[in-house]
Amino acid sequence: MVKEIDMASNYQIHSRKFYNAYYSQLVGATITKFELVKEDFEGKLLPTFEAKKGKDIFYLTLSMDEEGNGPGFMFGLQHPSEKQIEAAPATIYKEEVDKEGNVINVTVIKD
Repeated sequence: MVKEIDMASNYQIHSRKFYNAYYSQLVGATITKFELVKEDFEGKLLPTFEAKKGKDIFYLTLSMDEEGNGPGFMFGLQHPSEKQIEAAPATIYKEEVDKEGNVINVTVIKD
């Protein structure tokens, strides 16, 4: 019997695992400095954090996306290895809020 694989679903799970592995590197780090750094292309100011974890110092630049085209991606962390991505959870959290915007319930959704 051949089992059909849903590639979109596999891609979404891999994406969640990547982001969990990528951003988990921040756990235990301490932000020690903040600067607005002017980028070379258009001269826009990008929020940049200096962070320390153990003996390592790294810089976190908030940009639009991995390519600089949209909101919400943080540069500066090491790209996780395939092993780290595979080991990372693919957990999604869904929050329910009341009319005032207060979180009233958090549901954990796992793959």
